[in-house]
Amino acid sequence: MNGISGYTTGIAKFPVHLPKGRENCRHCPFLRYIDYRKTYHCILSEGYIDISELDRRPAHCPVEISSEV
Repeated sequence: MNGISGYTTGIAKFPVHLPKGRENCRHCPFLRYIDYRKTYHCILSEGYIDISELDRRPAHCPVEISSEV
């Protein structure tokens, strides 16, 4: 049998630096604009973000705000 027999899931934890007071989608380095769809895409949550939601952090955001640097 060729191919992959299954997958193992891992979880990566790494810092995400956001400007103080601007902890939202608009300033996240993992937000991408998809030109042909005219929408934004979160690489971490794999969800689409409406332009009206860019200035907040939605409940499904995987980034946990823990401290200031």
